[in-house]
Amino acid sequence: MPHFFWHRQHGSPFRNSSARRTHPTPGIAAMLRSIVFLLALSLGLALETKVDVPVSDTLSLPGYLTLPSGATPLLGVVLIHGAGTFDADLTMDLQFANGSVAHPMFFRDIANYLEKSGVAVLRYTKRSQWCLDNWETCQSKQMTISSLTDFENDAVGAVKFLQQKIDPQGQIALLAYDQGADFAPRVASRVVGVRNLILVGGMGTPVRKLVETQLSSMVAEETAQVDYYTAQGLTEEAEMATRSLEHVKGTLANCSKMFADIEVAGSSSQSCQAPEMQQEWLTWAQATTDKARYEALLSATRKQQKALRVLALNGASDWSVPTALVAPLHELLLRMQAAGQLAVETIVADLLDHNMMISDAHEGPSIAPQVLDFIEDFLCIDVALGDITNPTHRSLCTAPKTPLFDSGLEVAAFIMALLGILISISAVALTLVVCFRRPKATFTPLTAQDFSGPAE
Repeated sequence: MPHFFWHRQHGSPFRNSSARRTHPTPGIAAMLRSIVFLLALSLGLALETKVDVPVSDTLSLPGYLTLPSGATPLLGVVLIHGAGTFDADLTMDLQFANGSVAHPMFFRDIANYLEKSGVAVLRYTKRSQWCLDNWETCQSKQMTISSLTDFENDAVGAVKFLQQKIDPQGQIALLAYDQGADFAPRVASRVVGVRNLILVGGMGTPVRKLVETQLSSMVAEETAQVDYYTAQGLTEEAEMATRSLEHVKGTLANCSKMFADIEVAGSSSQSCQAPEMQQEWLTWAQATTDKARYEALLSATRKQQKALRVLALNGASDWSVPTALVAPLHELLLRMQAAGQLAVETIVADLLDHNMMISDAHEGPSIAPQVLDFIEDFLCIDVALGDITNPTHRSLCTAPKTPLFDSGLEVAAFIMALLGILISISAVALTLVVCFRRPKATFTPLTAQDFSGPAE
């Protein structure tokens, strides 16, 4: 059975701090930048490097490589996007029912956290986002932006790039989110050296069932809205809700027909969304059958000549991929573990949503600390099949760097105090300079006439 957890309290190092630096400037600014750099090292903050990740002969995707200081890392993690168009940080724009807005950077949080344990992390801009940012170049190269095959090829290129940055005897892990979890096993089946898969927010059913479940839920919600406005006598609002309801129903019908055509003929003239999404839907539908999942995982194990370690992590409050649609994936993984084909851990995290944030308790735009703890625990132990509960093998991570401060407020207070000291020292130095450079005064001795009264 999947393992359920509620809250696991661990000390969480200060993170959520961007490591992107501005260009150095002369004078005091350069000195302050050096101070910030030294502070970052002492605080254990990740300092990352911008890189271009070659994914084909004609394309390199921009990204960030987070390398820990010290010895060459034994473990490297490639972060793989889900459905949609995202930058390297996987920045999201989320609006919640209470009106609050958050912009969590899922991948940046993970990279900063794992760096503290000596893990190299590579994250890169998704091809579709790169094309939007460089549309003319994308068009001139006649690049596709919605093919899962291309996304898979990009991930393979990222793995090969990261392998050059870690110890030759080290291992690569793939942390794949959402749609990425569906094709991560295929990536592992193409590159030697991938030992660990972390599937975050992955589904366990064919994509057709997922899409139809989501759209059916939207139909029910829109129907309830129409009924409510009608009962309240709000004619205009009821008409708007009715139009929205008809649109969702039409989308559901189109999607159902498209998937039915794909299952029968392998293709369809119908598309759920824009016509250019047709190829993505086709590839995605083919990749998410039970047989396709099993064969990809088994092929990956054969490629590595060792049993893969797989962590399937889902949220119990995930609306996008409900728990009922997750169960088949977890059951498949556990069956393969029982057959000696995989080493598996499955987790359904109470209260967490699809973005691995605490559902209905969004206190800050960041991934839940418990998720980071689970990911680190899973990655850092190099274990053999059947040894997960009693690991005796080497650790792939270095000892975590203990932060000097427990919170961002303490860091800010420390920096402000340090700046105050620097300003005070500068003021004293300036005063001394002014005093020593002041022209010396000349004095003329006074005579008796200076004190005599006016002449009579």
